[in-house]
Amino acid sequence: MVTEEEKDYLFKAYAHEADTKFNAGIRRRLAPLMNNDRRKVELLHTILFSLPGTPVLYYGDEIGMGDNVYLGDRFGVRTPMQWDMNQNAGFSAANPQRLYLPIITDPVYRHESVNVATQEENHSSFLWWMKNAIAMRKRLNLFGRGKMKFIESSNAKVLAFVRSHENLQVVVVANLSQFSQAAILKLTAFKGYDITEVFSQNRFLNVGEGDYSITIGPYGYFWLQVDAAAKRERSEASGELPLVKTDVSWEKLFDHYNEVRALERKVLPLFIKKCRWFGGKAKVVSKVSVIKAIALKAGGDTHYLTIVEVHYVQRLPELYFLPLAFITTEGMTDRVEHTVQSVVCRADIQGEAGFIMDSTYDKLFRDSLLVNMEKEGRFKDEGRGVLQFSASVFAKIDIAGGVESRLVKSEQSNAAIIFNDRYFFKVYRKLEREMNPELEIVKFLSEHTSFQNSPRYAGSIAYHDNENNVIVFGLLQEKIENQGKAWNMALDAVGTFYENVRAKYRQVAPPKLLTKYSTKFEEVPPVMQELIGRELYQRMVKLGQRTAEMHLALASNATNPAFTPEPFTPNYQRSMYSSLRKLVRDRFNLLESSVPKLAPDVQPLAKQVLLLEDKILEYFSEVHRLRINGMKTRIHGDYHLGQVLVTDSDFVIIDFEGEPGLTFSERRLKRNPLKDVAGMMRSIHYAALAKILLSSKNDEPQLLGSWAEQWQHYAGNFYLGAYMERMGTNGTLTHEGELLLRTFLLEKAIYELGFELDGRPEWTVVPLRGIKYLIDRESEI
Repeated sequence: MVTEEEKDYLFKAYAHEADTKFNAGIRRRLAPLMNNDRRKVELLHTILFSLPGTPVLYYGDEIGMGDNVYLGDRFGVRTPMQWDMNQNAGFSAANPQRLYLPIITDPVYRHESVNVATQEENHSSFLWWMKNAIAMRKRLNLFGRGKMKFIESSNAKVLAFVRSHENLQVVVVANLSQFSQAAILKLTAFKGYDITEVFSQNRFLNVGEGDYSITIGPYGYFWLQVDAAAKRERSEASGELPLVKTDVSWEKLFDHYNEVRALERKVLPLFIKKCRWFGGKAKVVSKVSVIKAIALKAGGDTHYLTIVEVHYVQRLPELYFLPLAFITTEGMTDRVEHTVQSVVCRADIQGEAGFIMDSTYDKLFRDSLLVNMEKEGRFKDEGRGVLQFSASVFAKIDIAGGVESRLVKSEQSNAAIIFNDRYFFKVYRKLEREMNPELEIVKFLSEHTSFQNSPRYAGSIAYHDNENNVIVFGLLQEKIENQGKAWNMALDAVGTFYENVRAKYRQVAPPKLLTKYSTKFEEVPPVMQELIGRELYQRMVKLGQRTAEMHLALASNATNPAFTPEPFTPNYQRSMYSSLRKLVRDRFNLLESSVPKLAPDVQPLAKQVLLLEDKILEYFSEVHRLRINGMKTRIHGDYHLGQVLVTDSDFVIIDFEGEPGLTFSERRLKRNPLKDVAGMMRSIHYAALAKILLSSKNDEPQLLGSWAEQWQHYAGNFYLGAYMERMGTNGTLTHEGELLLRTFLLEKAIYELGFELDGRPEWTVVPLRGIKYLIDRESEI
C-alpha cells in the first residue's frame, strides 16, 4: 500500500477527472492511464514481470484496450473484451442493446482498431510483444521464485535491481524518465562477469572492476543476464547429456505441449550446436521450436520426422530436419551405428530407460525409407499435409533381394545413406518451404534430357503442407562407381608437376604465359607440355566437354518455365552491377582492416590488391554500360572440382544443391552458364596453390609460386577451350563472353577473399593471387 502523501501524488498525476477515482483507487486500464504511450506501457509490464511473485494481468491490458469511466462504479473496466472488428467486438452475437455493458466507442480505443484478431496478424503489435515478454519470463524461472536486491545507481531516474535464483542472475534496469539517461551501476558483486541482454541475446561490455556505465533510451528497459565466463565455458564443454523424464508415452509425447517445450528448451539447442550439419554455429540462437512432427512406423517403433525451426537474434529463422526415435538401452547396441553422434539425449519414458536418438543411425528406420519409396507410400498428417514417398519410372527401385543400408561416414552438411550398394540417398538437413533445386534439376536431367553424366533420379521423400509448400526431406539417386573426386585428381596432377619442376627446372624461370583465353596443348611452350603432360590436357578437355553438355541439357527445354532460357535485360544488368559494387566495397573494407593480421609475406600482396579496387570497379561497370545479348539458364550454381566424380575415363557431375549461402529461391534463379565455368576455373587455381599451402617444406612458396601460376593458367585454358568448342563457338569467346567470364572470375575471387579472411586467414593468399593474376592478364590482353 502507499502512504497518504503518495496517494495524493498519484491522484494528481493520473486522475485529473473525478470520474476516474473510485474509493481509494483509480479505475482505469493501463493504456489510457498512460495516455496510450506504448513505451510507458511496455516499461511498466517489464517491471511487473520482473518483481517477485506471480504477476496478474487484467483482461484487455494485453492488447492496450481502453475503458469507459462514465459508466460508474467499476463498470468502466468491465466492458466486453474486444476480440475482433465485427459486431459487439466479437464478444457476443446478441442485439447490441441487450449487452449488460456497452462496447467501448472511444475513437482511440474502439474495437475496429484495437482488437485481438488484428494484433494477432501484426507481429509488431503490443499483443506479440506481450507474448514474447511472457515467454522470456517463463524461460528465466528466477523471476517467480528468486531473490531480489536493489543496485545503487548514480541516476535517480534509472531503477536497477538484481534477481537471482540458484546459478542464474539477471539485472533489471528501467529508465523512468521520458528522456534518455546515463547512469553508473554499482555491480561490484559481478566483477569480470559477462553481460548478455536477454531479449536480443546481444553481448554487452564486460562488467570490469564493478562500476558499470550504461545509457538507456526514454522509458527504456534492459534485462541483463550476468554470467561468469569460466563457468559458462565449463558448462558448454562438460558434454553431459541432458535427461528427459516423462510419464507420457513416446507415441503421444509430441501431442503434449509441456513435453515438447522441455525438448525445445533443454535438449535440442545443445544437440544441434554439436552437429556438423548445423550451419548456424556462428550465430546467436534465441530459441529452437519443433514446428512439425510427422509420425512414421518402422520396425514396430514410432519415428518422428521433425521439422525444427531455429530462431536467431537479428537473423531470419532456419528450418532443419531431424528424425527422432526412442530406443531402449538394450536396443542401442543391436540397431544403432555411431552411438556417440546419434544420441540426442538420455530419456526415462514411463519408467523405461533409453535414449532419444537421430533415426538416421537406426538401420530399421533407414531400410523402411527405401521400402516406402519403392511402394510410393503416402501418409496423411491429420489433414494438415501429406508425406509423399516417390519413385522414378526411369530408374525403378529394386528391393526383391531385401534391403541393406549403411550410413556414409563423412562430415557433410547432409546425411548420406547407401542402399543395396546401388542407390545413394541424401538426407537434407537444412530445409525450406520451397522445392529443393537439386531434386528439381536431377529429375529434369534424368527424365527430360539425354545427359548421361549426372546420377539418375530414383526417388524422393517430400512433405506437402496444406499451403501448397513442398519440403523435401531426401533424394534417392543411382550410385556412381568412381575413383574419387576431381579435386584429388587435380592435386595428384599438380603434385607430379611440382616434382618434375624440382627435379629439372629448380633454377630455371618459367616461360612467359600465353595471354589467350583458351589454348590447345600444341600451342603451349614445350617445357610446359613436358611438365603438364598430355594426360592432364585430355582430362581437362573431357571436363570442359561435360560441363558444356550439362549446360546445353539444362537449356534444352522451352516448355518448362523453370528451365526455359531467358535473355539479359537492362534491369538485370543494373542489378548485377549494384551487387558487384557492394561485394567489392564490403570485401575490400574487410581486407583493409585485416592486413595487419596477415602473414608478413602476404601483406605486400594484399596492399597491391587494395590498389586495384578502382580498376576492378571500372571493369565491373561494363556490365551496366554495355548491352549484353547473353542468355540466362539454370546452372549448377556451386560448381568446382569437389562436385565432380572421376570414373574410369570420364566425369560425373553431382550435388546440384547450389551455393549453400543462398536461399532455395535464389539458387533456382537463372544465371549465365559462364558463372559455373568461372567457379571451376577458380577451383583449378585453388588446386594449384593448395599443394603448396599444405606442404611442410618451407621453400615451397618461393620455389613453386610462379610455376603454380603456369599450371593453373594452362589447365584452366584447356578446360575453357574444350567447353567453348562443345558449346559451338569454335573454341573462342565473343567479346560479351570475355566480359562475362572476366566479371564472374573476379566476382568469385573477391567472394573467396571474404570467406578466407573470416575462416582461414592463412589461405587468403589464394584469392589475392587470383585477383592480381586476373587483372594482370586483362592488362596484357
